[in-house]
Amino acid sequence: MVGRIVNVVAYYSQLEHSGKPLNEPEQRKATKEEVLAIFKEWEPEVLKLLNCIETPLCWAIQDLNPLESYIGSRTLILGDAAHAMAPHLGAGAGIALEDAYILGAIISATDCIPEDVPQILTTYDSIRRPFGNRSLLAARKQGMYYEMNTSEFQDIKYQGQTLTEGQVSTLVESIAANWSWATTPVDSDLSRAIEMATGAMHGRSGQGMNVSSV
Repeated sequence: MVGRIVNVVAYYSQLEHSGKPLNEPEQRKATKEEVLAIFKEWEPEVLKLLNCIETPLCWAIQDLNPLESYIGSRTLILGDAAHAMAPHLGAGAGIALEDAYILGAIISATDCIPEDVPQILTTYDSIRRPFGNRSLLAARKQGMYYEMNTSEFQDIKYQGQTLTEGQVSTLVESIAANWSWATTPVDSDLSRAIEMATGAMHGRSGQGMNVSSV
């Protein structure tokens, strides 16, 4: 089957439903006619590709609103439970792995005795929650730019398919900016997490701890 199958994802946002509970299945069967009607004003190449889809499926895109905390008294959440995000950055699974990577480093940097649990939780939340929340908002915003649903493109329905020079610059710069986090290695967060965790452990009076690093 190599070279005979193409995976097509065509986004169509209904902004009036943004932020509302989903009262229907996350996935449903659609018809080819339904898909073609939505994209009827697109280029012939797009319509030809969409017309090849024999059994289209409609998926709801869901994400979380930024959480105020990723931790409880003795529990924490990571991955999609903490920052489920839209697919527009292709980053959700990778960020979940980073959560686990940094959590493991924090645990390894302490003796992981019951007295260490509050600091482990606090360190994890302080390091990962700002990044996770920022990433899910960036993914949401990226989708808005991909479909030109932001305020800079409100007049696109009236001006046709040609963007102004300013709109093109805005689109390029905004999409690039939303990807900028990807240039920041996780190692910087890892170092901050270990420093925060071990610093608190060293500061505990009356205990001689052996602190390991990763």
